Amino acid sequence: MANVSVRRVIRRVNTLHDIVNSRRIEAYRRDGAVLLPNLVSEEWLHTLKEGIEDNLNNPGPNAAVWVSDGQGRMFFEDAGVWRHNRAYARFMFESLMPHTASLLTGKEGLRVFFDNLFIKDPGIDAPTPWHQDLPYTPMHGEMCSLWVALEDIAANYSLDLIAGSHQWGRSFRPVSFTAEPVDKPGFNILERQPNVEQLREEHAVLNWPVSAGDVIAFDGMTLHGSASNGAARRRCWFIARYAVDGAVYIPRGPGEYPSFPDCALSAGMRLDAPQFPLVELSDLPPPVHD
Repeated sequence: MANVSVRRVIRRVNTLHDIVNSRRIEAYRRDGAVLLPNLVSEEWLHTLKEGIEDNLNNPGPNAAVWVSDGQGRMFFEDAGVWRHNRAYARFMFESLMPHTASLLTGKEGLRVFFDNLFIKDPGIDAPTPWHQDLPYTPMHGEMCSLWVALEDIAANYSLDLIAGSHQWGRSFRPVSFTAEPVDKPGFNILERQPNVEQLREEHAVLNWPVSAGDVIAFDGMTLHGSASNGAARRRCWFIARYAVDGAVYIPRGPGEYPSFPDCALSAGMRLDAPQFPLVELSDLPPPVHD
C-alpha cells in the first residue's frame, strides 16, 4: 500500500509540473492569463460537483441571482462558502490548485481568498460584462484565480481576456452583473470602464475552448468577460481564488463582492484572519520521475 501511495504522489507531482511548466508560467506573468489543460482530475471534478449541489441547496450570504427571465432560467453566483462546504474546502486546500497558484505567481505564501460559483442556464440572456475582479473585492494585493471547467465549453461561450491588461496599472470601476449593467455604488474614485470593443481592436484577446478539467488561470487585474449561454445545457464553472500573503483588507462598502460579514479585520490590516487561512504547500515535493 505504501508503494501505491508513493506512486500516486509521483504521478501527481509530475502532472503538476508537466502542465504548469516554465512556458505557461511565463505566459501567465506576461499576458495575465493562461490555459492549463487537463489539470483537474475526474475525481476532483466529481468532488466539485458534489460541492456545487450542496452550494445550491445551502447558498451562502453572497448568493445572488443577477438575471432571471421569468421562465425559471437564471444567472447565479455565490462566493465564500468553503468554510461550510466540505467539498469546496477539500478542493481549495488539497487539490493541485494552491500549488498551481504558487508556481504561477512565484510566491509560496498564499491564502485562500474565496471560492466562487457561476451558473448560467441555457438560453438566458446574461453576458458577463467586461471587468477586472480585484476592484470588486475587499482586498489590495495580488490575486490568482483558477477558473475550472466542469464540462466542455466552446470558445464563443468561454472567457475572453485582454492580454497584458493586468500590467496597465489601471483600476476600472466595477459594474453590476445585472441585465443592464450599471456602475456599482462606492467606486467613483476609480476610472470608468473603457470602450472594450476598441480595446479588442488594439490588444490581443485571449480565448480558448475548454474541456472538463481544464483550468484558465488569470490575474485579478486582467480585464475579461464572457457571453450568454447559448449552449443546450446549463453552463457551470468554479473559480478558486488565492491571495498572495501580504495582501491587506480594504473594505469597499456596500458595492463590494464578495463581502465577509463576520470578518473582524480593519482597513489596512493584513489578511490574517480565519476567513483567509494560509495554505500548506510543503506536502508536495519537487518533480521526480517514476
